[in-house]
Amino acid sequence: YVLVFIRAGAIIFSVPIFGSKDFPVMAKMGLACTIAWIVYPTVPIPTELYSGRLLTLVPAMVSEILLGILIGFTARLFFEAVQLGGQLSGFQMGFGIVNVLDPVTGENFSIISQVQNLFAIMLFLGANLHHWFFKAIVLSFERIPLFHCTLSPALFQELCMISASIFVIAVKLAAPIMAVLLFSDFALGILNRAAPQMHIF
Repeated sequence: YVLVFIRAGAIIFSVPIFGSKDFPVMAKMGLACTIAWIVYPTVPIPTELYSGRLLTLVPAMVSEILLGILIGFTARLFFEAVQLGGQLSGFQMGFGIVNVLDPVTGENFSIISQVQNLFAIMLFLGANLHHWFFKAIVLSFERIPLFHCTLSPALFQELCMISASIFVIAVKLAAPIMAVLLFSDFALGILNRAAPQMHIF
């Protein structure tokens, strides 16, 4: 149960929305305890636990923490892509200097980035996609049982590929806004050259 609780807690603390600073720590711990209590009967007991040695639990705890953080980090990448797309759009709009404090991460982001992030969170919760977090916790024990978490070069390569997709998603999200702003700047530039007496800017 302790190992299941550690993995569930690491995922809860690192995923977006639930892992934000606005979500109380006691609520995170209670949610992790509840999830572990529900999932625990379905998890097969590894044979390594029958040895009764405490030293076998320490590496397993560390691996469960790393695995939970890795799963939560992968889920957080989508929201990071949304914020990056907002940063690109805000810079194109001229809001690159106007920043607000993001209560989730505690960092400064542009207004457009914050609006897009809040819209993504509302869409995420409204579509009940946060249930996939709980489903991911259950499936993680089926795909990666206890004492079977190993760090391999293929895992790091896959993580790098997922991280690189942040920029692709961000550009795709910001592309329509950037295109409209580019064409509007082009049109205003033509008007300014055609009629200099008009106060375009």
